[in-house]
Order: sequence, then structure tokens, then C-alpha cells
Amino acid sequence: MMSRAPRERSPTATKEALLNGKSDIRIVPDRSGHGPVFNIRRGRRRLLVVRDWLREVRLRLSVLAGAGAFTPNVSPNQNGLPGLDAVQKGVGGVMALGLIACVAWFAIGAIRAGMAGRTNNYQQTADGKQQMLWGAVGAFAIGAAGAVITFAFKAGGGVH
Repeated sequence: MMSRAPRERSPTATKEALLNGKSDIRIVPDRSGHGPVFNIRRGRRRLLVVRDWLREVRLRLSVLAGAGAFTPNVSPNQNGLPGLDAVQKGVGGVMALGLIACVAWFAIGAIRAGMAGRTNNYQQTADGKQQMLWGAVGAFAIGAAGAVITFAFKAGGGVH
């Protein structure tokens, strides 16, 4: 059996071991005024430090939430802001513009797939078909936007 030579440690690693008692945690001074930065080299210890930090944050947030315990009762109001009709018209205009862009994207993809198919360029044909698919998906998303947002609002309103 071959015996291994003891692994030599750098002078800083032994100094860290003497100062901190642990050689895998190194405290590095950060920029002035920002405090120390803990450089943890091992994955398990990194997870433990993150877990402890999250516990501390959760405790602080629970204290803050308990201090201001009040329940807001807010519901959407169409007469609440001046100019809301103009905003709704603007959003409708953006949706119409998006639909026009989807139709153009779909048409360009169809032209691209058709022309590439005639020249036996299979990669361009596949790209054109994919472009057509994304044009249809975009139009579907624009059309479903109102229903999806309404569903999410009603589902969130049921949470107590």
C-alpha cells in the first residue's frame, strides 16, 4: 500500500483554522461600511446559513405583520379614477395592434413555409411552420387575456 503524503495547507488556511476554529469558513472584509462577507466553501454549510437567514427574515416579517394587523377591504371601482375610460380604450388599442402583428406574423410564416417547401429547404419550412404556430399562440393569448385575468382575480378574491 502506498501511503499518501499529507496535504499541505496554505498559510492562510491554517491561520483561518486557528482564528476561527473552522477552516472552511472564511470571513473576508468587504468594502468599508458594508460589514463582513461570509465566504462559505462547502454546500451543506451554505444551506444552513441560508436557512438560518430565512428564519430570521420570516421572524422579522411576522413581527411587522402583527404590529400593523389591519384588514384592507378594497374592491375594483370603475369610477374611482379619472381617465379610466381612456386607459381602457388604450389597452384595447394595444390589443388590436397585437392581433394585427399576430396575423402578420402568421402570414409571413405561411409564406416562408410555402416558399421553402417549393425549394426543398426543410429547415426553412419547419421554421415557417413554427412561426405560424407562434402567431396563433400570440393571438390566443391576446384573446384569452381578459378571461385569464378575471379568473385569477376571482380566484384570488376567494382567499381568506
